[in-house]
Amino acid sequence: MFLGIDDNTGLVYEGAGSMPDRLVSPLPTITLAKLIETPEDWAGLPAGARAGQDVWVFRENSFDPVTRTRRGRLFQSMSGAPYPDDSARVFASPRALGLALRDVGWAKPG
Repeated sequence: MFLGIDDNTGLVYEGAGSMPDRLVSPLPTITLAKLIETPEDWAGLPAGARAGQDVWVFRENSFDPVTRTRRGRLFQSMSGAPYPDDSARVFASPRALGLALRDVGWAKPG
C-alpha cells in the first residue's frame, strides 16, 4: 500500500499498485512519525511538513477519546523511489474531488 500527499492542496491519495492513485475521502488525519529505537532517536524528531528518509507517516483511521488511542497505519518514506515522487497520475471522481477540496478549504460548500 502506498500513500501520497499533494504538496499544493494537502489531498491524500492511496494505492495498492505501484503508486498512490486513488483520492482518500474524507480527508484523514496525517502525522509525521519516527520509530524510537534508542534514546538518541528522541533528538531527531521530525520537524516540518515533508517526510525525509528516516521519517514515517501515520495515517489515522480512528481515535478513541476515552482511552486516547489512535489506530491507523504507518507508511515508510519512499525517497529514492524508481518513479519521480513529485508527479503522479491520479484518479478522482469530480464529486470526491469537490468534497475533498471543500474539506481543506479550497472550495465553497455546495
